[in-house]
Amino acid sequence: MNLVGDIFKSIGIIFVSIALYYFPDANLIDPIYTAILSIFIILGTISLADECIHELVGGAPESLDMYKLK
Repeated sequence: MNLVGDIFKSIGIIFVSIALYYFPDANLIDPIYTAILSIFIILGTISLADECIHELVGGAPESLDMYKLK
């Protein structure tokens, strides 16, 4: 899933750079795209950070069925 997201982000950067090349006065395109891109990156990182914190505090993997283990 991260690979698909990275591809779309790269394509978006290419489109923004083309738009800025042809319309140099449209200088708000870059900060707007950067803000949108930052939101997507943060949202994608939250689940990964949650999983890492869960493992660091000694939590069992969520796919582990404790009843079957007992």
